[in-house]
Amino acid sequence: MTLKVSIVINNFNYVEYISPCIESAINQTYRNIEVIVSDDGSTDTSRAVIESYGSSIITTFKHHGGQASTMNAGYKRSSGQLVIFLDADDVLWPACVSEVVRHWRSDLMKLHFNLAVIDASGNSIGRLYFKPPLPRGDFREQLLTIGTAPSMPTSGNVFSRAFLNQVMPMPEVGWERDADAYLCNLAALSGPVGAIDQPLGGYRIHGNNVSAMLKEGKLNKAALRKFLQREILTDQSLTTYGQKIGVHYRPGTLTESLPHIQQLFLHEKLFREDHCFGDKSVGKLFIRYIKLLFASKNLLLYKKPIIAAWSFVVMLLPKSLAQPVIVMGYKFGVVLAAIRRLSLPTRIPLLRVPVQT
Repeated sequence: MTLKVSIVINNFNYVEYISPCIESAINQTYRNIEVIVSDDGSTDTSRAVIESYGSSIITTFKHHGGQASTMNAGYKRSSGQLVIFLDADDVLWPACVSEVVRHWRSDLMKLHFNLAVIDASGNSIGRLYFKPPLPRGDFREQLLTIGTAPSMPTSGNVFSRAFLNQVMPMPEVGWERDADAYLCNLAALSGPVGAIDQPLGGYRIHGNNVSAMLKEGKLNKAALRKFLQREILTDQSLTTYGQKIGVHYRPGTLTESLPHIQQLFLHEKLFREDHCFGDKSVGKLFIRYIKLLFASKNLLLYKKPIIAAWSFVVMLLPKSLAQPVIVMGYKFGVVLAAIRRLSLPTRIPLLRVPVQT
């Protein structure tokens, strides 16, 4: 039986990129495909561009609700046994779907493939999103240990419909961005993940990307909160889904991990007056963080005292002076060394998330 593949494009105000994205989807060398464009209430001229493709695509237009709601709406219109959720500012190479089908195995929940990093004009900048080989196999033990699994960004993943039918529609509140993290972690909890090392599409870096943690020389408060809130939601979703499929995921596995506690410590040091995560004691968070740091098996021994010394300085300084020290830690890799996990791609300095405002 020839597999049918659905390409679900999620778009919000990306009129400058939506056309090349759609073109890349409909011009696949593999022909048993359908292309669904789900627009999240764009206020630019995206709708006119999308409608110009007529019957060559399936369209759905909705009120603005964020990435998860857009992916839900597009998935509802799809019918393929395999589904690719494609961000509207990214593209697929012509042979992408052919290669995916060639590598697909019936036991897979998900398959991810590499992406070439491209600039705003679509030109390659000469590097890949993830240095090969991509992680593959059964990541359930890793998920149950550290609460996260390896993955590519949204456009570099293919999901089994059998899996998606178990988890879709996904929750929308809290997943207005980074909704792919919800799907990727639950897929890895469900079963094996396949991988293709060669790039099969382009991951676009442009002026409207949102940096991971730094913005205008300061710690990006919104991005840091998004990171923490997403991990709280991920922990909850893994707990709930694990119960559904008979896999015991210990609540707090992710939110008690070194990366989460480190970022929570930095947030409370600079922004604790907002009490977004409760009235946390900076001192107690620091002690928990240092204990986890020296217990970590994923860090080289010589790095631990360096990171601990940097953290102690941050702890002692007033907020106004702690901010530049924290930023310096990010820029020179002290922080990245502490939060880098074997499961996370770190080949580009600041990871982009779709702009959904």
